[in-house]
Amino acid sequence: METIGFIGTGIMGNPMCKRLLAAGHQLLIFDARPEAMAPLLAMGAEAVTSAAELGEGCHKVITMLPNSTVVEGVVLGKGGLAEGLSPGSILIDMSSSLPTSTQKIAAALAENGVEMIDAPVSGGVTGANEGTLAIMVGGKEELYRECLPLLQTMGRNVFHIGPVSTGHAMKTINNMMSAINTLGVCEAMVLGTKAGLAPAKIVEVCSAGSGGSYALEKKGGHIILANNFKPGFTADLMYKDLDIATTLGRQLGVPLMEANLVHQILGIVRARGMNALDYTCMVKVIEEVAGIKVVPE
Repeated sequence: METIGFIGTGIMGNPMCKRLLAAGHQLLIFDARPEAMAPLLAMGAEAVTSAAELGEGCHKVITMLPNSTVVEGVVLGKGGLAEGLSPGSILIDMSSSLPTSTQKIAAALAENGVEMIDAPVSGGVTGANEGTLAIMVGGKEELYRECLPLLQTMGRNVFHIGPVSTGHAMKTINNMMSAINTLGVCEAMVLGTKAGLAPAKIVEVCSAGSGGSYALEKKGGHIILANNFKPGFTADLMYKDLDIATTLGRQLGVPLMEANLVHQILGIVRARGMNALDYTCMVKVIEEVAGIKVVPE
């Protein structure tokens, strides 16, 4: 099994690295926070002191970082990954990033003969732990095929979307739709509760009708009814993804009324100190304004 480089061993990167280690890969890892790497070192991963050093030791490098700005800095900045990667190496960016930033990075790497694919994920921490992530790949067909076995170690459904950056574009619209749908569920459950409907009955009946959705079943039925906002996907992360969507909308001249609304509500959530909760806690903002709680019987 080849040695894989991995940069960004946080809440998502850590379980993804564990899947790679369990599959028998040797891992070189780097993170700005040494404490984030500690559990992986105990499992046999090897840490390096810079992104450039990591690039020198690997043919394939995965990045799983907070945003496009961080990815650009880690890859193209001083002491960055680009300084260590050899011609023919492949960068696999699994972060949620702005497509135009991905195009910039890919073009810069190509000048030195380094390839890039973008492979963002959907499925949250649970999917990362279980190896069931959905992975959306942008890049050359031959690179997709070469990296597919590696990606299948971390994900159940791996899709080739198109040229580099289209994976990030697909991830952006996926999360945008998820956030919009979830806000609709939050509003409906607060309105229905104030109208005298039992919250559990709202979920049951609407799930059988045209209002049914993944958001209603998972977010309404499993999180709001349980009043347990332990994060599957934090408000901070969804706020970031909506920032990507609304920025892309401005760049491409596409009006995104609902996406901008959800982005603003998530801004309120973060201002109220709920940024580390599941983004479904948007319901708390609506409850506060409506003066009622969605409490299951």
